[in-house]
Amino acid sequence: MPNLQTWFHGEDWRERIITADPSWFTVPMGTGVCVQLLTHFPYPAIWLHNLAYCFWIADICLFAFFMTLGILRVFMFPAVAKNVIADFSQTSYLGAIVVAWETIVLGVVQFYSDRQSGVYAAEAMFWIAVVGSAFVAFGGIYLMSGGRQKAHTIDQVNGAWFLTFIPLIVCSTVGGAVAPTLSYKNGILVLFVSFLMWALGVGMSFMLVPIYIWRLMSTLLPQKAVIISTFVPVGPFGMGAYSTQQLAAGLARRLREHNYTLTNTPLPPAEAAYIATVGEAIQWAGILLALFQLAVASFFLVEGVLAICTRTPGPFNVGVWQGKLFFAPGLQGYLENQEVEKQRVDHELMTDYRHTPHALASELTRDGGGVQLRPRSDGTYARGDVEHQSKRA
Repeated sequence: MPNLQTWFHGEDWRERIITADPSWFTVPMGTGVCVQLLTHFPYPAIWLHNLAYCFWIADICLFAFFMTLGILRVFMFPAVAKNVIADFSQTSYLGAIVVAWETIVLGVVQFYSDRQSGVYAAEAMFWIAVVGSAFVAFGGIYLMSGGRQKAHTIDQVNGAWFLTFIPLIVCSTVGGAVAPTLSYKNGILVLFVSFLMWALGVGMSFMLVPIYIWRLMSTLLPQKAVIISTFVPVGPFGMGAYSTQQLAAGLARRLREHNYTLTNTPLPPAEAAYIATVGEAIQWAGILLALFQLAVASFFLVEGVLAICTRTPGPFNVGVWQGKLFFAPGLQGYLENQEVEKQRVDHELMTDYRHTPHALASELTRDGGGVQLRPRSDGTYARGDVEHQSKRA
């Protein structure tokens, strides 16, 4: 480890550059997830918001620093940089670069969505994330099967392989966060692309699960240096569950706002009860799918805890501070809090506001004084008083 006297020495920096492989981007990836955990803490406080903003700035600085080292590595040591393409254990970590970028986009939405410039920046950054996620997913599989890498054996499979598809799922979450801030056409397009990316990411992750479990059964747990990788499978399913719930709520909100129907034939505006029923069905479908993925994520979380209890991790290094320890369980806790909060809100609405499609229709069409239920961005309804207006003869 270099001391202060050798910190600016050229040879030391050459060593840092030559070892700056894509796995280091899991550090800003995990830092970015901490931003989301702090901003969505169940007990909000101004100091938590300020702390989350500091983490977001640190995320940007770390991403820029490692990106600079990576670019210098490509130009100064091209032979070493080619190992990223030739070795899938490094190729899979290209996904960490994209996820680190996507956490920055989530921060833009979180802190600057009230500004039009922030909305434009978030939308542009989202499409960059789409291209990067597709490149890592399709390119990673092609490099494995296209003869550019050596044949793989079952003992080489580890949790890091899921990083090939995690960017797709995180990008769908970014789309769900960006879509409500956009215009109707742009928002629908972002939702459509986000649903496709969620389906591809979760579907390919489920295909990888049998291979991963067979690897654990046939060759036992990974070595101490990479034992933390057993937490990575929590990521795609934990984030996939949250993305499902978020996208379903976003689609339901669009239905309620624009009376969108699956037909090209011009029709009269649909009744409020019909739109509310369809929106409610979409949200419940999203919740059920989210719970299914949450159950799978819970399984891998428990297995990861048992794995590190069985085989204690080695010294603290990048293998530990890769964001895996913070990224995967962090998503799990974040989603569970979202599910609990959603159930609490729904229970209050059912008890106090008669939260049913028929009640909604009757409240919206009733003449005179009453109650109007306004749809929220998360798919629930807010109650607002409607002044009594007497009819004039």
